[in-house]
Amino acid sequence: MMNKVPFVFLPARSMAKFIQKIYYDIGKEKILDIGYKAGEMVADEFITAFEWSKSSLPSKMAVIKKMFEVMGHGSIDIQKWDAENNKFLLHITKHPTSEWGTRLFGDKQKICLFYMAIWSAHLHKELGIENCWLMETQCISRGAKYCEMSYNYFGKELALKEL
Repeated sequence: MMNKVPFVFLPARSMAKFIQKIYYDIGKEKILDIGYKAGEMVADEFITAFEWSKSSLPSKMAVIKKMFEVMGHGSIDIQKWDAENNKFLLHITKHPTSEWGTRLFGDKQKICLFYMAIWSAHLHKELGIENCWLMETQCISRGAKYCEMSYNYFGKELALKEL
């Protein structure tokens, strides 16, 4: 690998510590911005690699779901999806970084915040949902069996207040 380690090989425990440190050092707004920009960059790669212009919405979501699982973003279960009204309800389980964040930082972990921004960027860029900001409504760090992310026309300001 010529002295370079791909992002996906970063151990989950180290990644959880890294995200938490960034949050403490620069704050909530910045961690959302960094996560969103990371999501946009990967989304642009997906759009090019998978020729999105030729794909239906269900096909795009299937690819996004599978790629997130391959990249170590956990298992994503789409609970509700109203494409016409741009409403989503996702359950995320088996997310190694969030699980480590919960072990290390308990209900103070901010790992889900970072990934919430990443997933928001993907929904915006790949599905064309303007101003998409997911909100976390349940979290494993608070005793839930899954992290629940929803999008129902909530803006960034509300997402910040809720986390």
